[in-house]
Amino acid sequence: MKYMYRTDAGQDDLSGIIVLIGGYFLVLCLVCQEITTWK
Repeated sequence: MKYMYRTDAGQDDLSGIIVLIGGYFLVLCLVCQEITTWK
C-alpha cells in the first residue's frame, strides 16, 4: 500500500511540474508578444 501511495504521489508531483512549466512558457509567450507589439 505504501509503495502504491508513493508512486501515485510521484505522478501527482510530475503532473504539477508539467503544469508549472506549461504556465511558465505561456507567460513567456505572452511577454514576447507584448515586446513585439511595443516595437
